[in-house]
Amino acid sequence: MIMGAAGWLNERASSGNTAAPTELEIKDFLSGVGESSGYVYLCRCGTHSRIIRAIQQAAAAEVIL
Repeated sequence: MIMGAAGWLNERASSGNTAAPTELEIKDFLSGVGESSGYVYLCRCGTHSRIIRAIQQAAAAEVIL
């Protein structure tokens, strides 16, 4: 999930979208609804909300691989 999100954030930045994604945008990406998401990322451990926050923090801090 994190590596997929890092790639997604890099794609967004490459296309000029440097704004931190909203929670809805992240959920759309993770669920495969987002236009650049080709995968559905599922979390079975119950930390989905933490993963969303981590993606938001990485985007805000520009900590992208």
